[in-house]
Amino acid sequence: MKKNILLLVTFMLAAVSTAWADTDYGFQATFSNVSSPVYNGQEQTVSFTVDAANCGYDISNNKGTNAGTYNAQINPQCTGHTNTDDEGGTHIFVHKGTITVAWTIQPRNLVDGVTITVKDQKWTGNDIQIAAGDDALYTIKYNDTDLELNKDYQVTVTKLNTPTTVKDEGRYVIVFKGIGNFTGIVTKTFDVKKDLSQGEDITGVHYDIPEQIYLNGQTSFDFQCEVTDRFSHTKLYEGEDYTMTFYKAEAAAATDEVEETAIKPYNIDNGDAESVRGQKYWVEFTGVAPKYDPETKIKKAFYVVKEYQECDPTQIPNVYPKLAKVNMRLTKGGYPIALDSPEGAIVKGQAQVAPKPSTGGPAIDIQSTRCLIQDTVKVAIATGDATEFLNHDVVGVQDMSFAACFQLRWIDSWIPGDVWTPKSLSRTVPNTPFYGIPKQTLVYLNGVNIKGENYIYKITKEDFRSELFHIYEDIKGDQTKYSDSANE
Repeated sequence: MKKNILLLVTFMLAAVSTAWADTDYGFQATFSNVSSPVYNGQEQTVSFTVDAANCGYDISNNKGTNAGTYNAQINPQCTGHTNTDDEGGTHIFVHKGTITVAWTIQPRNLVDGVTITVKDQKWTGNDIQIAAGDDALYTIKYNDTDLELNKDYQVTVTKLNTPTTVKDEGRYVIVFKGIGNFTGIVTKTFDVKKDLSQGEDITGVHYDIPEQIYLNGQTSFDFQCEVTDRFSHTKLYEGEDYTMTFYKAEAAAATDEVEETAIKPYNIDNGDAESVRGQKYWVEFTGVAPKYDPETKIKKAFYVVKEYQECDPTQIPNVYPKLAKVNMRLTKGGYPIALDSPEGAIVKGQAQVAPKPSTGGPAIDIQSTRCLIQDTVKVAIATGDATEFLNHDVVGVQDMSFAACFQLRWIDSWIPGDVWTPKSLSRTVPNTPFYGIPKQTLVYLNGVNIKGENYIYKITKEDFRSELFHIYEDIKGDQTKYSDSANE
C-alpha cells in the first residue's frame, strides 16, 4: 500500500514539471514610417508603425528635444505563451529582447520660421560692433526667443567678399550660418551711412564749389563742383552718392526750385536780366544709399557770372574822371566761399582785358583817349535781397585788345609785374596785346623790362623808367601826321 502512493506522487510531479517554461523566444516585430520631426524647441515624440502580431509591446526612448539621432525601443510586454508539443506535453514560453528604432530630430533651417532683422547703421567714424540685440546691428529669434551665438548660429560680415570690421561708410554683407539645432545659411545686407547734414569736421565730406562762369553764347547750364570724402579719400559721384536740387532763393522752397539746365547768370524772373552781371543760387545735396543717408541733406550757395564783364574805373573815388570802360573776360572762376574752397579760404578768380565778344572790336571805345586797367575786377551779384561783389585778379591783356584805338594817348596798367609780362610790346605785329595802338600812346606797366618806345615801367611807386620816351607833335591837326623833328 505505501509503495503505490509513492509512485503516484512521483508521477504527478513529473507531469507538473512539463508545464514549466523550458525556453525563451526572441521578440519579433517590424516597423515602418518612422517620422523625422524638425526641431521646434519643444519635446517631440517620434511616430512609426509597428507590426508585432506575435506579442504585445510598448515603446520607450521615443521622445527628444534637441536636433540629433535617438534610439527608440520596441519592448515586448509578454506574460507568457503556452503551446503543446507533439507528445501532448504543455510548454510555457516568454518573448524577450528589444528592437531598436533609430530616429532623428532634424535641425531647423534658418529660413524656416527664424526671424532675422538687420539694421542700417549710422556712420560714427568708430568701429561698429557686430552684436545682437534690439538696439544692436541685428536680431535673430525663433519663437520670439533669441538664438545663442556659437551655439545656435555663427555670423560673419564681409565687404567686397572680404571679412572685415564694420566702420567705413558703404554696404556690407552679413552671413548667418545655423549650427546645433539649426542649419542653413541666410545672407543679408546692411548699410553704414553718413549724415550729409552734418559738417565736414564730423563727416569729412567736403564741397569744392567754384564760381560758375557762364560762357558767351552758352545756352544750357551745367553745375560744376567736386565732392570728396576727406576721411576715406574718395570722390563722391552724383547719382551714386548724392543728388542735387537747385533753388533761386535761400529758403529752398518748392516754388523756388529751378532746373539745372535753365540756370542763368541772372534770375530768370528778373525783368532786367541782361543788365545783371551775376546771380546767386543755392544747391541742396541729398544723400544716396548705401554710403550716405537719403534722409539727410545740406544746402550750399553758389554764384553764376557772365564770362564778359565791363569794368568802369570812373567809379573809383578820386581817380581820373571820364576814363574808358574796359571790357574784361573772366578766364578762371574763383572760390567765393571759404568753406567750399579747396584752400579752406576765399580764392579770387582771374580776368583779362579782352576784345568785345559781340563785335570783335577793342576792349574800349575807339574814341577813348585814356584807359586805366585796374588790378581787380569787381563783379556785382544779385542775391534777391541785396548785392554782393566778387573780386577777380586781372592777370593780363589778351591779343588785339586795343586794335583801332587811334585816339588812345595813354594806358595805365595796375597789373602787378610778377603776375603778367606782355609776350610782346610790338604795336605793329597782329595777335599781340598792344597791336594797333598809336606810336605816341604812353603805356605804363609794372615791372623791370624797360624795352620799347613809350613804354614806361613803374619799378616802384616813385621810380618810373623808360628805354625810349618820345614826344610826338601833331603837324597837321588831324591826328594822322606826327613828327619828332623840331624843324617840322
